[in-house]
Amino acid sequence: MSETIHDRLMQIIKREEMSIAAFERALNVGRNSISTSLRKTPQSIMM
Repeated sequence: MSETIHDRLMQIIKREEMSIAAFERALNVGRNSISTSLRKTPQSIMM
């Protein structure tokens, strides 16, 4: 089974021991942009 971007992002966030908000700030992306995408399941994105 291949790894999804959702899985990979969660692995990085856990490995770095940071919150999703801190991860967003580190990447200099909009607030809640990653957290919003992580709330969506991979199945709902593919529909």
